[in-house]
Formats: sequence, structure tokens, C-alpha cells
Amino acid sequence: MVGPWPDDIFTEPAASADTLENLGPLRPMAGVWMNDSGLDVHPVAEGAKEDSYIERIELEPIDRQTNGPQFSMACVTTRRL
Repeated sequence: MVGPWPDDIFTEPAASADTLENLGPLRPMAGVWMNDSGLDVHPVAEGAKEDSYIERIELEPIDRQTNGPQFSMACVTTRRL
């Protein structure tokens, strides 16, 4: 071995195929989150104006990603509508 790297840098680490399990403590956040009580308060010439809005955020788990034998990470894609 030269340096801190293993001899075989191409073998990926073993991990569960269960995508949700790989998220660890972030697992409960996976899914679709909605809020229909958003309120935007912004200045206008007459003072302040309030606009209500609906927010939707999707946190979708994807398969684990690896970077050689030393690193494996769980990932979530996000989409805000």
C-alpha cells in the first residue's frame, strides 16, 4: 500500500440496498411536504403588503453514491414547487 489508500481502489464498499435505510436520521424527511399557510410580507409604496402562498417540497431518495472504497453516501434529490 502506498499512502493512506487501499490496494484496491475500485471495489465499492458494502451497503444496504434499502435506499431509505441508508438515509439514517434523515429517513423521516423523505417524502412530500406541503404547507398552505405561507405568508409573504413585503414593502410597497403604501406600507406593507401580504401575499399568501402554498409551498410544496419533494425530498426523493436516490440510490447510494460511492466514491471508491473509502466513501459511500446516501442522497436525496429536492424539488421545490
